[in-house]
Parts: sequence; C-alpha cells; structure tokens
Amino acid sequence: YLSSFDAAAAVTESAAWRGRGSPGGWLAMTKLSDFLTKQENKVTIIASRKVLLAGTSGTTPVSVTNGLTMQVQVLVEASTPAGSTLRVGSGSFERLLTVTPHMTQTVRMPMNSSSIGTTIMRLQLFTSNGTPLTGPTASASMSVEVTRFGRTLLVLIVAALGVLVLTSIVRLHRKRRAGGRHGGRDYDKAETRAHAGGAG
Repeated sequence: YLSSFDAAAAVTESAAWRGRGSPGGWLAMTKLSDFLTKQENKVTIIASRKVLLAGTSGTTPVSVTNGLTMQVQVLVEASTPAGSTLRVGSGSFERLLTVTPHMTQTVRMPMNSSSIGTTIMRLQLFTSNGTPLTGPTASASMSVEVTRFGRTLLVLIVAALGVLVLTSIVRLHRKRRAGGRHGGRDYDKAETRAHAGGAG
C-alpha cells in the first residue's frame, strides 16, 4: 500500500500533467482521492445508539470492524459536551486497538457520572499518530442516560431478602409451636386410653 501511495503521489505531484496534460493530472488525483476514501470507509466503528447507565458508573462495548486486507491500529476517543459531568475512558481503558483483516475488535469503555440526566457522547476513530479518520463510518453518536436505578434496585433486593428471611423464621417458629401442642394432646389421649384399659 505504501509503495502504491508513493507512486500515486508522484503522479499527482509531477509537473508533466500541467498545461495540456492537466486533465490527466486531475483525473489521477481524483482517482487517488476516491481510492483513499473507499479504503478509509472500510474501517468502521460500531456502538449502541443509546446506553442506560444504572448508577454512577458502568461500561459500554465499542467495536471496530476492519474491512481491509491488512492489519490496522486505531485510537478510540470519546468526547462529551462542555459542562457535562459524564467522564469516559478512566481507569485501564485501552484506546489503541489492533484489528486484524476482516475481523472485529471490541473494547468495553468505562463511564462514570456524578449527576442524573442524558448526555450525547461523540465517538471518533483516529490513526495511531492522532490523525482523525474522516469517513462517515469512523464516528458515531451515543446517547447516555444516567439514572440511580442501580443503587435503588440493590436496596430493594436486600430489603426483600430480609423480609423473606424473617417471614420464613416466623413460619418455622409457628409450625414448631403448633407441632408441640398437637404432640402433647396426642400423648394425653394415649395415656387416658391406657388407664381405661387397665381398669377394665
């Protein structure tokens, strides 16, 4: 690819296509531009359009598909609007992905927020040296909705388990008391019968 690009660049930079030869030069430059655009569009970012963040933190999968015949390295970057409390990519998040030909590589992007609300997050692919890919498949928008359902749901589950355990203990205690009373009555009846038989 590099050899082909060097040759194509030499053609477009050559002075031979100027003047009467300019149509051929413009045609070569257009073909080179179209070729580069098509190749760039084969590297695609895949992400959910909407993510529900139940609690203050969580992760979301972001995938990169490589439709080229060679291995590529791309950086996955995320940006949020100014003033947003949503933070992306903290911790051990690996932004640089190495994607083999005709394969997909996925990374789980960590997120955290200190407030409830919805934020539009922008995802963008860059080359390994920090140059943004300009194709339509190299970027995506994601709506991140932050709630407190995660913590609330955990509290409700713990409370429900507590009620269940207490209810089971009370039922078991009642059964044991009821069984003790019935057992005592049966013993008294048997003893009365024994005495009556002896008297006969």
